[in-house]
Amino acid sequence: MEPICTATGPIYQTVLQQDQSVLQQDQSVLQQDQSVLQWDRSVLQWDQSLFQQDQSLFQQDRSVLQQDQSVLQQDQSVLQQDRSVLQQDQSVLQQDQSVLQ
Repeated sequence: MEPICTATGPIYQTVLQQDQSVLQQDQSVLQQDQSVLQWDRSVLQWDQSLFQQDQSLFQQDRSVLQQDQSVLQQDQSVLQQDRSVLQQDQSVLQQDQSVLQ
Protein backbone atom coordinates (compact mmCIF):
# COMPACT_ATOMS: atom_id res chain seq x y z
CA MET A 1 0.00 0.00 0.00
CA GLU A 2 1.23 3.41 -0.96
CA PRO A 3 0.90 6.25 1.57
CA ILE A 4 -1.86 8.69 0.66
CA CYS A 5 0.51 11.66 0.78
CA THR A 6 2.62 10.36 -2.13
CA ALA A 7 -0.39 10.44 -4.38
CA THR A 8 -0.81 14.16 -3.80
CA GLY A 9 2.67 15.65 -3.89
CA PRO A 10 1.80 19.38 -3.81
CA ILE A 11 -0.66 18.87 -0.94
CA TYR A 12 1.95 16.87 0.94
CA GLN A 13 4.49 19.69 0.50
CA THR A 14 1.96 22.26 1.71
CA VAL A 15 1.12 20.18 4.77
CA LEU A 16 4.83 19.62 5.43
CA GLN A 17 5.52 23.35 5.21
CA GLN A 18 2.65 24.05 7.58
CA ASP A 19 3.96 21.42 9.98
CA GLN A 20 7.44 22.97 9.82
CA SER A 21 5.96 26.40 10.46
CA VAL A 22 4.04 25.09 13.47
CA LEU A 23 7.20 23.37 14.70
CA GLN A 24 9.15 26.63 14.44
CA GLN A 25 6.41 28.45 16.33
CA ASP A 26 6.46 25.74 18.99
CA GLN A 27 10.24 26.06 19.28
CA SER A 28 9.89 29.83 19.61
CA VAL A 29 7.28 29.41 22.35
CA LEU A 30 9.54 26.88 24.07
CA GLN A 31 12.44 29.34 24.03
CA GLN A 32 10.18 32.04 25.46
CA ASP A 33 9.00 29.62 28.15
CA GLN A 34 12.60 28.78 29.01
CA SER A 35 13.42 32.47 29.22
CA VAL A 36 10.44 33.06 31.52
CA LEU A 37 11.49 30.07 33.62
CA GLN A 38 15.00 31.47 34.02
CA TRP A 39 13.54 34.84 34.99
CA ASP A 40 11.25 33.13 37.52
CA ARG A 41 14.21 31.29 39.00
CA SER A 42 16.12 34.54 39.27
CA VAL A 43 13.17 36.21 41.01
CA LEU A 44 12.83 33.22 43.34
CA GLN A 45 16.50 33.42 44.30
CA TRP A 46 16.14 37.15 44.90
CA ASP A 47 13.06 36.53 47.06
CA GLN A 48 14.90 33.86 49.04
CA SER A 49 17.78 36.24 49.60
CA LEU A 50 15.41 38.95 50.82
CA PHE A 51 13.66 36.45 53.07
CA GLN A 52 16.97 35.42 54.62
CA GLN A 53 17.90 39.07 55.13
CA ASP A 54 14.52 39.70 56.74
CA GLN A 55 15.01 36.74 59.06
CA SER A 56 18.44 38.03 60.02
CA LEU A 57 17.03 41.50 60.72
CA PHE A 58 14.21 39.98 62.72
CA GLN A 59 16.69 38.04 64.86
CA GLN A 60 18.75 41.18 65.36
CA ASP A 61 15.64 43.12 66.35
CA ARG A 62 14.69 40.39 68.80
CA SER A 63 18.18 40.49 70.32
CA VAL A 64 18.03 44.28 70.65
CA LEU A 65 14.59 44.02 72.23
CA GLN A 66 15.88 41.51 74.77
CA GLN A 67 18.79 43.80 75.57
CA ASP A 68 16.41 46.73 75.97
CA GLN A 69 14.24 44.70 78.32
CA SER A 70 17.30 43.77 80.37
CA VAL A 71 18.36 47.42 80.59
CA LEU A 72 14.83 48.40 81.59
CA GLN A 73 14.85 45.83 84.38
CA GLN A 74 18.21 47.13 85.58
CA ASP A 75 16.88 50.69 85.49
CA GLN A 76 13.85 49.65 87.51
CA SER A 77 16.10 47.97 90.05
CA VAL A 78 18.25 51.09 90.33
CA LEU A 79 15.11 53.20 90.71
CA GLN A 80 13.92 51.01 93.57
CA GLN A 81 17.31 51.30 95.24
CA ASP A 82 17.20 55.08 94.83
CA ARG A 83 13.75 55.16 96.42
CA SER A 84 15.00 53.08 99.31
CA VAL A 85 17.97 55.42 99.82
CA LEU A 86 15.64 58.41 99.63
CA GLN A 87 13.39 56.92 102.29
CA GLN A 88 16.39 56.29 104.50
CA ASP A 89 17.56 59.86 103.99
CA GLN A 90 14.12 61.17 104.88
CA SER A 91 14.12 59.05 108.02
CA VAL A 92 17.55 60.36 109.03
CA LEU A 93 16.38 63.90 108.33
CA GLN A 94 13.35 63.41 110.55
CA GLN A 95 15.55 62.03 113.30
CA ASP A 96 17.89 64.98 112.97
CA GLN A 97 14.98 67.40 113.15
CA SER A 98 13.67 65.61 116.21
CA VAL A 99 17.04 65.89 117.92
CA LEU A 100 17.29 69.58 117.04
CA GLN A 101 13.90 70.28 118.55
